[in-house]
Amino acid sequence: MKILIVDDSITARRVAKGFFESIGDYEIIEAQCGVSALDIIKQSSDIDLLFTDIKMPNMDGLELAKILKESEDLSHINIIFMTTEAKKNTSRKL
Repeated sequence: MKILIVDDSITARRVAKGFFESIGDYEIIEAQCGVSALDIIKQSSDIDLLFTDIKMPNMDGLELAKILKESEDLSHINIIFMTTEAKKNTSRKL
């Protein structure tokens, strides 16, 4: 299984990577924003799981997910969102 972890915080990416490595033998790729993640996804069509922060510069996780789900070629990618946001009303619809 190939997992793409996307977060602008290197610490958050390392924690997520450590978690996935502790539970299985996964191929882990990292990106720091939605724009770079989308570039990686377009070059590597065999990504199975996107583990993404919601709030990031350039392109946030929700925008990235919307692009993937609207694409016939990329809509198969499973998505898990993460955030460190503590405010209650920070969610948006895809």
